[in-house]
Amino acid sequence: MRRRRFIAAGGAVTAAAFAAPWVAATRNRSDLVIRGATLYDGTGGPPKQGDLSFLEGRITEVGRVTASGAEELDGR
Repeated sequence: MRRRRFIAAGGAVTAAAFAAPWVAATRNRSDLVIRGATLYDGTGGPPKQGDLSFLEGRITEVGRVTASGAEELDGR
C-alpha cells in the first residue's frame, strides 16, 4: 500500500511540475478581459463585482485580474 501512495504522489508532483509553466504563462496574457462585471457564482448568494479573463475561449481567471488582455471590455 505504501508503494501505491508513493507512486501516486510522484505522479501528482510530476503533473504539477509540467502544468506550472503553462499556468504561469497564461496568467500574463489573455485574449479578452472583462473588467468590473457583475459575477454570479451559482450558489444563490449575492452577486459580486469582479473581472473575467479568457484565453482560447476558456475562463482563466475570475476576481481581480492583473493581466492585460489583447481586448478589454468594461463590464459595467
